[in-house]
Amino acid sequence: MNSVCPSISVTIRTLLAVGALVLSACSDEPTAVAPPPQPSTCITGLSSAATCYAGQQLSGASYQIAVPTNWNGILVVVARGATPVPATELRTFGATRNLLRDGGLAIAATTYRSDTPLARDATDDVEELRQIFVRQFGRPKRTVVWGLSFGGLVAERCAERFRTFDGVVSLCGLVAGTLRSLYAQLDARTVYQRYCRNLPRSDEPPYNLYLGLAPSSTMTSEEVQARINECTGILLPAAQRSPSQRENLANILAVLRIPESGLLADMDAATFLLKTFIQGTLGGHNPLQNTNVQYKGSTDDVALNRDVQRYAAEGSTATMLAAVDDPTGRVNVPVVTLHAIDDPRAFVENQAALRETFAKVGTLGSLFQGFTNQGAHCTFTTAEQLGTLQVLLDWLDTKTAPTQASLAAACEKYRAEFGTSCRFNATYQPAALDTRLYAR
Repeated sequence: MNSVCPSISVTIRTLLAVGALVLSACSDEPTAVAPPPQPSTCITGLSSAATCYAGQQLSGASYQIAVPTNWNGILVVVARGATPVPATELRTFGATRNLLRDGGLAIAATTYRSDTPLARDATDDVEELRQIFVRQFGRPKRTVVWGLSFGGLVAERCAERFRTFDGVVSLCGLVAGTLRSLYAQLDARTVYQRYCRNLPRSDEPPYNLYLGLAPSSTMTSEEVQARINECTGILLPAAQRSPSQRENLANILAVLRIPESGLLADMDAATFLLKTFIQGTLGGHNPLQNTNVQYKGSTDDVALNRDVQRYAAEGSTATMLAAVDDPTGRVNVPVVTLHAIDDPRAFVENQAALRETFAKVGTLGSLFQGFTNQGAHCTFTTAEQLGTLQVLLDWLDTKTAPTQASLAAACEKYRAEFGTSCRFNATYQPAALDTRLYAR
């Protein structure tokens, strides 16, 4: 594995790109722009009344645009989650395709420049896509950035970094920042290995667990799940699990503070996404540490904390990641968030961290947070999503912030149309993130 060179080369390329932009701004040469979008086949499920386009951004990201024939002048730019999306699918549209049936909204979505980019780089890709849309179709009446999971963080950061968006919808967002979301993945990786000792096995070459998987690993998601099942019986009916499997599973879930339904998804992130981000995006440099973490909730916390593998972070990498990806709360547009209380992947307590960030800089008046009793990770109903967008648009039109009652009413309007449910909890307030994520 080339652990250092990729990071250095990325840094050099970034500096060269910045220098080129500065020079172009000071010269008579026109600034480079991406080629215009070309007509494309709409992905399955998009309205037949829409015309679709595709293209490639200067960063290398691919994108798709859908413009309905009755476009009402509102553009929704979609920021995908951390799971890579092929350019031919852009399944981020899947959560928003019904927007085309609601008043003629246009949608644009980008793959990002890499599978797991920094949030800062992803925001650059979202902003460039907005510019591409404007050059081709004119300036929208309203431009909303909409994101899910990691994309929820990207959407919020877009409002902080650029003054080109009118509002934000952040769904199931990792809005405490990339660094703290990765802490949960490191905890999952190390605690799992303490009990299961099969990823890697004792007869396999060892590697640092913050790498997710071995640099040369060709393991598939199914193979990882098979090892998790071997240790915990997670894929078996509870009655068929062995005593050791039941004990391992109970300890892992208690220490990680997640429900059983979240373990496979969390371990997928703690292996494959962590591998791609640490080994790829960060060039093997480690921003994560658990040297001072005291894990709790097992049948023997003393043994757990004695035996769990510990790692120290590279301070400069951790500082860089926090600086470029952590929310600042410095926005001047409305931000509406929606989060499921039972989300095992992006803990709902992320919203407490975001609220604290906004409070520190005096922008709480720009933040409205909604919560659902159910929804797991980013599985909101169509009515819940469209209702959330509607209260943002109403906020922009009336200059009056939403209420829990207006959110519920907006959802009910779409529930009648789409036959889905509205599961809001109007009184819920999340606890501090440190009650769910171990402090460092």
